[in-house]
Amino acid sequence: KLCICENSRAWFYCVKGLRLRMSEERDGFYVFPERAKTKLRKAYMEKQPVYIYGMVGYGKTALVEQFLGKKKYLYFDAASSPLACLETLHTQSILVVDNLQFLEDEFVKDRLLELIRQPDLWLIFISRSKCPGWLIGAYLKYRNFCTITETDLELSEDEIRKYLKE
Repeated sequence: KLCICENSRAWFYCVKGLRLRMSEERDGFYVFPERAKTKLRKAYMEKQPVYIYGMVGYGKTALVEQFLGKKKYLYFDAASSPLACLETLHTQSILVVDNLQFLEDEFVKDRLLELIRQPDLWLIFISRSKCPGWLIGAYLKYRNFCTITETDLELSEDEIRKYLKE
């Protein structure tokens, strides 16, 4: 199976984790991996937290950006965003937390655990690894998360054909 995704302004295809450059960024063209899109749509309707994980280059962030489109949301990069970003949530109902694997700040972790309990806030976590230990308790206790894996991010043969035709 192949996974076509965007990373650092270039498109790649992935074969069992192997990333090979395919072509330069295509102007606004994106083929949704249908399994991931279906899961995201259901989670959005139910305001169920989402946990997306996969290796670098699988298109996790691109999937979320394309899915959200013009919706207003707060993007928090756990590797570099200031904590103040999390304090502006009163104006947004969607929070995307990217690069969760880099999060070490205990205060931010506690704040995110508080936010999971807010039923009017839709949380999307993006990481390169499976759910971290500090988040598993909330994952099980409050609301089971919708989990999107590398397998869900892979494109089907029809989706690959559609991509190659464009």
